[in-house]
Formats: sequence, C-alpha cells, structure tokens
Amino acid sequence: MDHRQTRPVQQDLSQKLNLLESTNYQDDASKSNADRRTPSSNKDIRMLDTIALCIATGLRRDIVASAFQKADQGNSQIIYLSKNGEPTLQDINYAQTFLDACKASGNRTMLDMLPTIASRSVAMVQRRVDKLQSLVTKDSRLREFLKRKIERYVCEGVGSEFPVHTSTYEYLKSEGYNAQPNDSPTVKAILRGILKKFDEGLTFNTRKSSHLKLQSLVFAARIFRDSMFLDSLTAGSKSTERISKLCRN
Repeated sequence: MDHRQTRPVQQDLSQKLNLLESTNYQDDASKSNADRRTPSSNKDIRMLDTIALCIATGLRRDIVASAFQKADQGNSQIIYLSKNGEPTLQDINYAQTFLDACKASGNRTMLDMLPTIASRSVAMVQRRVDKLQSLVTKDSRLREFLKRKIERYVCEGVGSEFPVHTSTYEYLKSEGYNAQPNDSPTVKAILRGILKKFDEGLTFNTRKSSHLKLQSLVFAARIFRDSMFLDSLTAGSKSTERISKLCRN
C-alpha cells in the first residue's frame, strides 16, 4: 500500500465521518440499498464491518469506518480506514499490526486472530456479543416466536438445512452432534441448541477460554443466520422487523 496515495483519501473520509458524527446527522429521506445488494456485495459489507469492528476500541465516540477499492485487473485491493478524528500513532500501529496478522500464513482460523483483537478491541467485541444476546434472550416475544416456529418447522435434513462450510462441521462436532445429511429430527435439536448458546454468558478478554467461547458463539450465529429455517422466516410477507434486525446482527 502506497501511503502517499491513500492518505488524501483517508483524510477526506475521516473529515466527512467526523462531520456527520459531530452533527448527529440522520437522513430520513435516504433509502436502504438492501434491494440492490447481491450475495457478493453482502459478503463485502460483512467483511468491511468485521475489519472496522476489530480495529475500533469500542470506547465512547471512537468510530471507525472501512472501505476498499478493488483493482480493475488482478486480485489486489486497497483498504481505507477512517475514524472520526485524527488517528493517533497507536491507532496507526495497531491497524498495521491487525492487517499484518490477517496476511500471516500461520493465522488460518478465528482463534489465531483473537489474541491480536483482544489486545485492543475487547470493549467493541463485548458490545456486539451483548447486543446479539439481548436480541434473542431479553426479547421474550422474539424468543417465543422462534421457539414456536422451530417446533412447527418442516425440514429435509441437516445436509440441506445448514451451509456447507468448515465452521458448520466444526460447530456440530464440538457440540456433540453426529448427524447424517438426511437426519431431519436433529435439525430441530440443533436450532434449539443454538438458542441456548445465545443464553450462555460470555465475557471477552485476553484468556483463551473466552476465545473458545466466542468462536463457538460466532459459529452458532453464522449457522443460524445462513440456515434454511431463518431464510423461511425472512422470505416475502413473513418477514418481521425483529427477524430482520436479528439477521443484521
């Protein structure tokens, strides 16, 4: 990355972000671009959100935004990081440390990255964990709605219900499920187990035990988000604001 090229863009983004944040700007006329998003753009947005989450401290008024520019040819990308104010030397050094850790060949799993994230972003990660648990655990109406829908849910089997991903198999194995692809009764047990997983207390810190718990929670949330069950609740007229909010978080 050529800092001479990216710095003017970063300064411009930071100034605009600071202006919007300081004036508490809200555009009531703005329209969500959800209807124009594609699976690829949704993936990009989640990636950018994750980068910003891992770099922000979570302290009050510390806001980080991320964006990237894809090259016309090849797979090279330029990542722009901005915050609402002049970045400190500590901010810059940690951003470089985090990006270096992302590129390191030895860091292949979420657990490999969590020690780096825990060195700075404990408060931010904890806030996101608390928000997710609050949505499912403290909202009794949503919780009862999900429980009823799970009991009435008609599914084809584990192989069709959940995304084919390494995290899926790792989570199911760690939770003691030994389900075959066509095993449909186990699907409801897995969905009920994920709801209970959201109830478990989690205090994120520098200890490996908290990292293992966070990984399990993230895997559970990802499986739940990408399940056919949740997709059936958000399709067409069946969608509710609470379910949509759960998917976004």
